[in-house]
Amino acid sequence: MSNAEHKSFSTLIADIEDGRIHDELTDVVTKIVEELVDRQQNQGGKHKAKLSIELNFILEGRTIDITAAYKETLPKKARSRSTYFATDDFELTRNDPLQRSLPLQEVTTRTAVRTA
Repeated sequence: MSNAEHKSFSTLIADIEDGRIHDELTDVVTKIVEELVDRQQNQGGKHKAKLSIELNFILEGRTIDITAAYKETLPKKARSRSTYFATDDFELTRNDPLQRSLPLQEVTTRTAVRTA
């Protein structure tokens, strides 16, 4: 715990929890930047993240207690898509119920390979 007077937010946040919250937030910012860059390189497009910091101040007598919390919101991971069709019975199927099937059969006979 330092005995410094805090006239700026930056010195205060560096002193809360003996600097542990500052260190955690630094790591979170690095994690956010890493995740954004990774998404950009792998998926292109525009990606967003968010870091919310909450400081709670409680005055009791002559002392002020400060507790800190944070929440990071990273970009959502891309998921693959599966396509289905709805049947008349409201079931899901991968085959289009409106498309006719061809009467395909498996060929089992083998022919000898000829060389020229």
